[in-house]
Amino acid sequence: MNETPDDAPGPAQPGNHAVPEFDFAAFMGGFRDQMAKLDEQARPVRSLIDAASVRIESEGGEVAVTVTIGGELVGVEFLPAAEDAAPADLAAAITAAYDRARETARAGSPEVLERLLRLQLRMMTEDRDLLDRMRARRGDEPGPGS
Repeated sequence: MNETPDDAPGPAQPGNHAVPEFDFAAFMGGFRDQMAKLDEQARPVRSLIDAASVRIESEGGEVAVTVTIGGELVGVEFLPAAEDAAPADLAAAITAAYDRARETARAGSPEVLERLLRLQLRMMTEDRDLLDRMRARRGDEPGPGS
């Protein structure tokens, strides 16, 4: 016994519906614009990240080490000159380069910290200005501590 009413719509048939046209070129253009804006906004932070690490090559060019501004080892790269070096010489080159990188990072840390704090202050000021403009549009009064 069939309980489907005679006037009920039948099952959807493939190809019966229209798919809206998708403008891929416009989508990609908008995507590229957004990525360019994000890249521009990220530049100050990227420069701080670059400044927050130090890469030093060993005197003989066997290795390069990278440390954070705090002196933490984050990378060891073996360069072409490492192919001919003895393991003990490589160990000494890594240690010496690491020591120099840590010292370089320590010497530059106050400047990096100052730049980071200035960027943070600028971002907080911009956020505050945006919040004030939004409140003004809505007619809100600034809250306590604002």
